[in-house]
Amino acid sequence: MTKKIILLLAAVLSINSSFSQNIFKAILKDSTTQETLVGATAVLKGTSNGASSNSNGEITINNIPDGEQTIVYSSISYKKSEQTYTFPHSASSPLTIFFRKMLMN
Repeated sequence: MTKKIILLLAAVLSINSSFSQNIFKAILKDSTTQETLVGATAVLKGTSNGASSNSNGEITINNIPDGEQTIVYSSISYKKSEQTYTFPHSASSPLTIFFRKMLMN
């Protein structure tokens, strides 16, 4: 009986790890002034999974599947950009993402 419970537990843990979900953290900043951006967005491309930056320019996106994933960054008055990452991601601390202002005529 104990052997069956151990095997069942091992199977559940193995299934759970094969569907691992990842977390992405970043700090969003203006490329010229280096100031953090409040309310800028980062969204996992093709989904509604994303985040808006807080008062410190920080975002956290949860539940990112393994493999190559593209994150789309945007903010009013700044150029939209995309960056592709491979998950699980190796960065242990938040990445810094720089936004470039749009040229106004």
